[in-house]
Amino acid sequence: MKIAALYDIHGNYPALKAVSEQLDHLQPDLIVIGGDIVSGPMPLETLQLIDQLSKKFNTMGISGNNDQDVVDAYNGKRLFLSEHAQDQIRWVADQLSERQILELKRLSLNVTVGDDFFCHAVAKDNTTVFTPHSNVATIKTLFRSVRSPFIICGHTHLQFKLTIGHQQIINAGSIGMPFFGSGRSPMALDSG
Repeated sequence: MKIAALYDIHGNYPALKAVSEQLDHLQPDLIVIGGDIVSGPMPLETLQLIDQLSKKFNTMGISGNNDQDVVDAYNGKRLFLSEHAQDQIRWVADQLSERQILELKRLSLNVTVGDDFFCHAVAKDNTTVFTPHSNVATIKTLFRSVRSPFIICGHTHLQFKLTIGHQQIINAGSIGMPFFGSGRSPMALDSG
């Protein structure tokens, strides 16, 4: 099964548009939207393009930390972010309809597809940060409950692959704000 893992779009419609054109050539069996979908400059256009993609391809989404922030801001909850980040998140929340907020709220924390486990950050939350330089024992602890041989995540915007024991951890990077401007997205997986 060919899976396109689209992570950390951050409302960057032009970048997602470029990736969507690549998807027409890749023809994935499934697209996994890996969280932090709308928290950026063009949330409505981004959601509209994702809706178009979901009409062409099987698509599922998971919740990122900023998706939860947008839902919380819409519901008037306190955000534990810098004042600047709060202003940005509230602006995004004000752009979205109640239906769009409910769709963000319904996103799962993680999904398993065959041998692939998808999460935004780590197995049990969408905020924890780790990198290839993190302590191996700590990384094992973060994914202790996961039995899948392939773990696909995002959150750090840094594309990497780690092998820890019998598992490969693959960070798909970021569409909306690539780390160090790498611009390498999407990451397509061919499992089986």
